[in-house]
Amino acid sequence: MRSPSRLPQQLTRGSLRAALNAECESAVLPDADPEVVHFLIIEERLRVDPYSYVSWIEGLGAARLHLQESHAALAQVLTELGVLMRVGGLSPYACGEAMQICISDLVLIEELAQTDVPPHVLSALRYDLVPQALDLVVRLLRNMSTRALTACRPTVHPRADGVSQLAELTPRSPTVLHRDVDEPVLVVASAGRGTRLRSTIPKGLIPVGRSPMIAHVVGAARIAGISRVIFVLKHRADVQTDYVSRWGSVIVQDRAEGTGHSALVALASLRGHRAPVILSYSDLPFLRPESFERAMESLRVTGTDFVLSTFVPSDADKGAVLRDASGAVTRVGQPRFGESASHEGDAGLYALLCDQVFEAFGRLRNANVRREFALPDVVAELVSTGRHVRTAVAPSEDFQSVNTPRDLTLARLRTAVGAPNSANWREESSRSAAVAFFAAHGADRSENDEILIRSSMNRIETHVGPILDLRSDWP
Repeated sequence: MRSPSRLPQQLTRGSLRAALNAECESAVLPDADPEVVHFLIIEERLRVDPYSYVSWIEGLGAARLHLQESHAALAQVLTELGVLMRVGGLSPYACGEAMQICISDLVLIEELAQTDVPPHVLSALRYDLVPQALDLVVRLLRNMSTRALTACRPTVHPRADGVSQLAELTPRSPTVLHRDVDEPVLVVASAGRGTRLRSTIPKGLIPVGRSPMIAHVVGAARIAGISRVIFVLKHRADVQTDYVSRWGSVIVQDRAEGTGHSALVALASLRGHRAPVILSYSDLPFLRPESFERAMESLRVTGTDFVLSTFVPSDADKGAVLRDASGAVTRVGQPRFGESASHEGDAGLYALLCDQVFEAFGRLRNANVRREFALPDVVAELVSTGRHVRTAVAPSEDFQSVNTPRDLTLARLRTAVGAPNSANWREESSRSAAVAFFAAHGADRSENDEILIRSSMNRIETHVGPILDLRSDWP
């Protein structure tokens, strides 16, 4: 297991408040923010009684980990992080959160061992666990700071410095990956860090059901007749490549500046491609072949250049599809940037014609508080030049995504229950499966089924940290 060579300054500040004040540029993050509350609890409990906190982690490891490699890795994680806190200046809030992240990921790695992910990939994930977890804590702090800036300055335009146009980042001589211009191509964006999921494992490799999420996406596309695939990677690209290269070509970004950047890098390699290009994210494990077929058919029938898959009712975490008085799509609002929601959600699946929309992608700007080039912003760019963006409406259950620990648990519950909606546990067969699922995750079996399910669902809804179990008696 690799140790960090040095600790970032954010992790050595005396308290969480000190770290946030340094990051927030004088913005004030409300105490009610659930993520802040989560960190403050960890900070207090690890500072007051580190022994009971570490004992709790060890107890979870004894209950949830089954492989000798996992137990050895956890022991080393706790030793390294404990030393860093005692003599290396690591703050209690960072140490405690890193411990939770590491044990949560060791559980996921054991689950990946039951899939077709190669053993050497699992070893690589264990090897980098501590430095990757600490890097993730830094990113979580930045996320909290960004929320503070968004909340306290909702009507103020982002500062001008750092704003650029995406065309400035386009490769001048891109590699042409597909010369077979008459077959549809799937582009899977899996370059991001996935910070909100609180895992060091690349998001596409997170297991849901019996396979990593990215395998579900590719499998559904292949059944729909899309055999050509391009993967756009950045975070842990070496680890991801070892798994996904079996299905198609890989582009590794030298920098990742948002989903729009990943899309343009892929499109630059497809100039001259006449058949549809389908863009998807790697965290949509419930996509069906019909999801892809519907988008491609809409592109063909409407004669447009860009089709946006949508669903109703919208999820608060999804992009909001906004229309004018005539019903025409105007743009997609981004909740993460503090923009409004709507009844219709952006599903995260797009069909397009490469050459016709390439220039619009190049005009994307990162004028938002996160300084990201967001793929859905291309809708407004296309509309501004008189293009029509069409939509392909699909069932919302097709587009259940996994962005947070809560999302991951709901996705696993859905696969365990075998119902299209993870909360649909009232039918007898689904009910018994839900009870078994929650019991396996630490819920109290002494309660009756109704209380057990309801209390467990409530815990999922309120939990913001790594999902270790569904009990509330942590120290």
